[in-house]
Amino acid sequence: DRSIATSQCIQCGLFYCDQCYASTHAARPELHNHLKRMMNGLVCLECEHYNASVLCEDCLDLYCTECFIKLHRKGQRRQHVHLTIDNTGQVFRGGFQVSQEQAQLLTERARSTTEGGPWMMFKDDSLNTYWYHLEQKITQVENPYPE
Repeated sequence: DRSIATSQCIQCGLFYCDQCYASTHAARPELHNHLKRMMNGLVCLECEHYNASVLCEDCLDLYCTECFIKLHRKGQRRQHVHLTIDNTGQVFRGGFQVSQEQAQLLTERARSTTEGGPWMMFKDDSLNTYWYHLEQKITQVENPYPE
């Protein structure tokens, strides 16, 4: 596979893209307890300087700790649920580790939000869903994020 490596297996020492890591380690039971270290794949959305250590479950955005606190200290964002990402790429909610499948789904959605641009979902008066791109100022009916 020619995908860019985004992680390294700590025990194996090998580099993988997210999909290859998951499929390789899922196929072999002796590898199930291996830990994955993220490599420069999760960068803070706000400052774009530090690695992301927080994933906002409500915004689906990745932040360094400082930026998350700065942006979520007031208003409705104070109620947002934050997940902690450690240096091995493990995701924790309230101190408890999130399953690897759920963590991968959340990080993929956060990455697609970052890479796909700032799309927001809305409903019209007939409750039909449409998407609006904040930078390009366009709308579309199709979900821009892969399911």
